[in-house]
Amino acid sequence: MKILDFVQQPWLQAKELRSQYRMIIQDIILQLTLRAKARQSPYRMIIQDIIQQLMLRAKEL
Repeated sequence: MKILDFVQQPWLQAKELRSQYRMIIQDIILQLTLRAKARQSPYRMIIQDIIQQLMLRAKEL
């Protein structure tokens, strides 16, 4: 039983960390989206590209 706990603990921590990263990335995406919509800025295309990259990475997690 101890060996199972030893193996399971790091796996659970890694899983928890992934979900935290996903939440952080989703928050960043939301912030960037709001800024892109707030003003028709020249940076809009760059921001949209960053959003796409972050979404792809979030799906990989």
